[in-house]
Amino acid sequence: MSFKRIINWFKKEFENSDKRVLASKPCGEHFIDPPEGWKYGFPKIFDFDEGNWCDINPWLIGLGYPELLIREYGKHFHVRVWKKEN
Repeated sequence: MSFKRIINWFKKEFENSDKRVLASKPCGEHFIDPPEGWKYGFPKIFDFDEGNWCDINPWLIGLGYPELLIREYGKHFHVRVWKKEN
C-alpha cells in the first residue's frame, strides 16, 4: 500500500469517527477546558486515574456544559488539557 493511500485511509477513518480517543492514558489530575467553557465554569479538574478518559463528554455534560455545543462543534470539538501542578 502506498504512503498516499495510507494517509487517505487515516483521513477517512478520522472523519468518520464520532469519538476522539487519546493515544495514551494520562495519569493524575488535569484541567479540562472545552470551547466556550468559561461560560459554564470551566476549566475544571478531571482525574484521569478515576474517570473514563476515553469519553469525557458525559462528565462535561454532568458539570453543566451544554450537550448542544458538543453536537454543534461535531468533529471539531476539542478540549484543552493541561496537567495540574501540585
